[in-house]
Amino acid sequence: VVDHGGGYLSLTARLLSVAVEEGQEIEAGTVLGRVGPKAVDDGLGTTVYVEVRHGSRPIDPAPYLRPSKKSRGGKSKAKSRSRR
Repeated sequence: VVDHGGGYLSLTARLLSVAVEEGQEIEAGTVLGRVGPKAVDDGLGTTVYVEVRHGSRPIDPAPYLRPSKKSRGGKSKAKSRSRR
């Protein structure tokens, strides 16, 4: 779970590996993890689950997703935390 501040949270699941630590400050473009065909063997192939919430209200994540390029050097910062 990434806490973006202002009541916004995002969750990314079905990762083959996680690339960040709990409490680590991250910024736009930070790789959170890797996906791969063996992440979850349910016949769906390589997929990733993304959820965005404002408070308890789910939000369509599509407007927040775009291809990441390290050269963009985003300034937005957030903190990762364990989902409990």
